[in-house]
Amino acid sequence: MTNAPVGPIHVTRYKKKNCTKKKHNFDIYFLSEMKGWKGVHLFIEGVEFRPVDFEQDENKVDVQHTDNLDWEEKLPDDYTKIVKNIDESMTQKEIYFLLRKGVYINNSQQWFSISKKSKQRLMLPARTILTEEKSGCYFLSRPKSWLWKALPRSRLYIFNEAAEACAKNHIVIRAQIESQLLSHDTMYACYLVFKLPENASVFEGIVITGFKGHLSSGEATKHYTYLVAPPHTPIIELSPGEGAARTRKIKGHPKLRKDGWMEIPVWEFQLDSNFGYSFCIDGYFKSFDKWNFTGLLIQGIEFRPAKAFI
Repeated sequence: MTNAPVGPIHVTRYKKKNCTKKKHNFDIYFLSEMKGWKGVHLFIEGVEFRPVDFEQDENKVDVQHTDNLDWEEKLPDDYTKIVKNIDESMTQKEIYFLLRKGVYINNSQQWFSISKKSKQRLMLPARTILTEEKSGCYFLSRPKSWLWKALPRSRLYIFNEAAEACAKNHIVIRAQIESQLLSHDTMYACYLVFKLPENASVFEGIVITGFKGHLSSGEATKHYTYLVAPPHTPIIELSPGEGAARTRKIKGHPKLRKDGWMEIPVWEFQLDSNFGYSFCIDGYFKSFDKWNFTGLLIQGIEFRPAKAFI
């Protein structure tokens, strides 16, 4: 029997009216375009109804009543050791809003910023996390894994290049991170920042991911995700002319970022004192049906505090 993703899926939504006696009748169909579907057994435990969780704008800053805030307290304790090119004439308030927006550090090889609650965030470029495959005796004759694309200077691109995947059905990611660049005693989520080619139909299948830190024992835990968001879940009994004003937040699904790129969460971990001065992460992406990632554009990975720590 083929191993397949296990867990809840979103199939529909409805808006509850004032009349609690009204019934909602609907049918649910499961259709698959996966190769080898006949070898997969689908087990259904039941149907669960939950309140819809909407995406909030984490970057929105409340500018009201900011004059009386203690700006020194809102800044990370060691920010001067991390960001070394800050203008000395800037006030602590100006520095706070600068770090909220983000700055380059380590010779422009990393992007550092802070969240509303002054938790540290970090983005690493594709050049530092992706490598050419060098396995086997004849690796010098192997086809290239990546084509490096220059990106124009724009607010839509944090880094000046991105990696375009060649014909391969798996991607390996490795990175080493200084612990001081993230906030200790904080749960972090790691996101892959990417773009799909114009013809993204080949990417609609399931993607298997696995990530772990250098302190984790054993193999990375498998997760199943998508690079292309599944179709929007239909809403039952939506009033005429009424639409969803905010984006639904469905954990594990790809999300469109404000900079025009896409992102998916690939790993969560708790950063504590056991990580020492630095730590390494290892991860991979594999297509479930062995289709290729050809044309996938990767700008990097980003570490942000998980929702409860934002």
